[in-house]
Amino acid sequence: MKTKGFTIVELLTVIIIITLLLAIAVPSSIAISNRIKEKQLAEKYELAKQGAILWADQHQHCFTPSKSCSFLDYIASNLSMMSVKISIGKLAEDGFFAYDDKDKKTIENPVDKSDISAEKITVVFDLDTKTATSSLIEQNVNYTLAFNGNGANSGTMSSISCTENKNCRIPTNSYKKSGFG
Repeated sequence: MKTKGFTIVELLTVIIIITLLLAIAVPSSIAISNRIKEKQLAEKYELAKQGAILWADQHQHCFTPSKSCSFLDYIASNLSMMSVKISIGKLAEDGFFAYDDKDKKTIENPVDKSDISAEKITVVFDLDTKTATSSLIEQNVNYTLAFNGNGANSGTMSSISCTENKNCRIPTNSYKKSGFG
C-alpha cells in the first residue's frame, strides 16, 4: 500500500505563502511596537510634569525672592510668578518620580534607550495663589554638521544630523589632500 505525501510544488507553495504573510506582518508589528514606545515616552513625560507640580507644592520655600534652592535653574520671576527648571532625575531623587534603574539612578527613554534623567521640566509657580503648573522643556534641538575638505583633492563626507544632549557619531574623515598623510 502506497501512502501519498506532499509534492515539492505543494511544499513550495506553502513556503511562499508563509513568507508573504511574514513580509506583511513583521513591518506592521515593528510599527506598532514603535508607536507603543512613543506613547510610553509621552506618558513618562506627563508623569514627570505631574511630579514637578507635586514637588513644587511641597517645596514652596524654593519660590521666594532669595531663590534658596541651588539645584534649580531660576529662569524668570516677577511679583506674581516664578519659573524654574528642575531635572527629571532630581524629581526621582526626591521621590516624585520613579527611577527605571535604582542602582544606576537612570530614567530610560523607551524609544531610543537613552537616559532622560537630565532632561528638565519647567515649573511656573504663582506666588499669589501658591499653585504650580509645569511643562516639558524641549531639548531635542537638531543640528546639522557639514564637513569641508579644506582644499582636499579627493573624498567627500555627507552632512549628518545630531540631537542636542545625545551622543552623535562623527564619521571617519574621507578627505585626501596631496602631500598630507
